[in-house]
Amino acid sequence: MEPVNSIADLLSNESFLNFCQQRNKADIAYWEAYIQQHPEQAPMIRQAQQEWKYLVQGIRQADMQAQLKVLQQQVAQTTAAPMQVAAVNKKHWLTPMRKYAAAAVIAAGVLGTLIWALQPSQQQLPQVTLSYPDSYNNKAGERQHMQLPDGSEVVLNAASKLTLGAEFKDGKRDVYLEGEAYFDVIHDANRPFTVYMKEATIKVLGTSFNARAYNGEDYTETTLIKGSVEVTLKRENRVIRLLPREKLHYRAVPPDSIASKAVLSGKTYLTVSPVRMDPVDSLTTETAWTENKLVFFNEPLEELVKRLERWYGIHITIADEEMKQLRFSGDFKQEDLPRVLEILQLTMPFRYRQASDSSIVIYK
Repeated sequence: MEPVNSIADLLSNESFLNFCQQRNKADIAYWEAYIQQHPEQAPMIRQAQQEWKYLVQGIRQADMQAQLKVLQQQVAQTTAAPMQVAAVNKKHWLTPMRKYAAAAVIAAGVLGTLIWALQPSQQQLPQVTLSYPDSYNNKAGERQHMQLPDGSEVVLNAASKLTLGAEFKDGKRDVYLEGEAYFDVIHDANRPFTVYMKEATIKVLGTSFNARAYNGEDYTETTLIKGSVEVTLKRENRVIRLLPREKLHYRAVPPDSIASKAVLSGKTYLTVSPVRMDPVDSLTTETAWTENKLVFFNEPLEELVKRLERWYGIHITIADEEMKQLRFSGDFKQEDLPRVLEILQLTMPFRYRQASDSSIVIYK
């Protein structure tokens, strides 16, 4: 257990926020053990819990938009500085400015749905009906709701392509996915439904799940919402059965740090983990996009930029290499890109500008 460096680190940590809410047994056990192993940090942890409670109470009791406006004004009046832990003998661990910055981390990450609840309701996605030999290709910035010939429904994300198999019309329910899609499959025990992706194949009878396999990304994800699926990993030549509210994350090349419960085989890396459920609308981070919500949690800027490019259909460049691993959380509904960047600036100082070709450049 590596020591944390600041209250800001704690307030942007999903596991710690679960501990504050007493929502996850594994996270509760982890932080209780952490406090025992690092008793010198117990005061900081207790203060972080108080800051979390303070923010939750404030957001629940105040007008969301008014609170956000105050937050923006405070940040605009003060030059943002790295958040450090204050001396132990100080009465408060966070200065007013740092309280607002820490609040922004939580508001954008965990309680973002409450802040954006006052926004207008989302627009309905365009609907299309597919029939063989249809192949539907979404551009960046496009999302479509479609119905397949068997009655199954699919929501296709931006920069994604769905193709019906050659024998779909004859009852063999095969589809090919490049990108991301949410499937709600009609149950038919005699006709299994199969999704083919670059690194994996998903077989189902009737269920709801999210599948992601973008070209240009070195990982594949399958998130099961209800029912049952079997995921066959091509390189592994193995089958993994998921339970409801579980996510399989599979990489062709293992990342630098290996998470717990990871299984390594050659040059691949996979984890099966529970998904986060939003307490307000019961959506998961992985499926919120189907409701026109842009949601991400503790995501490196390098990966977040790819998501924003697909979502808004605009090219984004990170000018400083060291910025790529900065992590952000957010929950946005029908917000334009400048507004999203403006809110993210409250959690981590950065600047951006529009280039001559209308692309966006992010820099220090």
